[in-house]
Amino acid sequence: MAKLKIYFAYLLSISVVVATILGSGVALGQGVVWGDKEVVKRLTSKRIPEDQRATLPGVQTAPVGTQRPLADGGDEGFTVVSSGCVNVQGRQVCVSNFLIGVHEVTNAQYRNFVANHSSGGYRQQNLNLNVQPVVRVSLQDALRYAQWLSQQTGKRFRLPTQAEWEYVAHSQRVDISNVCSFANVGDLTAKNTVNNSWTTADCEDGYGVAAPVGSKAPGQFGVHDIIGNVWEWVCTDNVNKCAVASNNIAPVARGGAWSNGPGSYGADAVLDVSASGRQRSPIIGFRLVQDPY
Repeated sequence: MAKLKIYFAYLLSISVVVATILGSGVALGQGVVWGDKEVVKRLTSKRIPEDQRATLPGVQTAPVGTQRPLADGGDEGFTVVSSGCVNVQGRQVCVSNFLIGVHEVTNAQYRNFVANHSSGGYRQQNLNLNVQPVVRVSLQDALRYAQWLSQQTGKRFRLPTQAEWEYVAHSQRVDISNVCSFANVGDLTAKNTVNNSWTTADCEDGYGVAAPVGSKAPGQFGVHDIIGNVWEWVCTDNVNKCAVASNNIAPVARGGAWSNGPGSYGADAVLDVSASGRQRSPIIGFRLVQDPY
């Protein structure tokens, strides 16, 4: 009986330690090299609510909703989107079950595929931090990344179809008049630090260019930055063609970016890159979906 009491006391002490660690609210771990010590210091020095914690490269965090770890080591989370329909400008958009990345693909993740990729900068503002969304990638680059990741993991990753992207974006139920609270768009910060001639939202989101993924609170499905931060390549063809590189898919991006002012961002915002899907821009990135089989 004495040994049993000691055993239970040991278990209780472990529980207290674990609870203390999990309850600390620190979203980021040790040993993550991002290339910007100030960003690390700013994000690690404050408590972040559990439902707003970012799952960043090399960092394990508490799951959001039904978030699952990505097969490449947990660098990114995917959340389950159940089948359903949503009204989009008077038409019904319906989807089957799929999983969508809660964050845009980051520079760090993309460099697992193309080691020397640089997202560069814009007017002396850095776009190349590991935690920022990858940009200067074409539609074909995004498709190739999805194809490569599928080959590496044995699971199927692809770009979201327009219907899937719209379903998630229109399910966010956000107040666009309060855009700076949930999205990184063309705002007073960008106007003051990047281009003072821009027409911007009359608020400050704190970022002149692309923000580290997950900096803003998530929406309905635990998805961050579906509006703003960077335009996201989507697939305008059927799902089977969204998983392999192809020159036959119309180059379309959705959502708006850090440079876009009122009227050019949101769930209905469409960027038709009609010149070529090979275009690489400082305001276009992507996120992935995963097929649930």
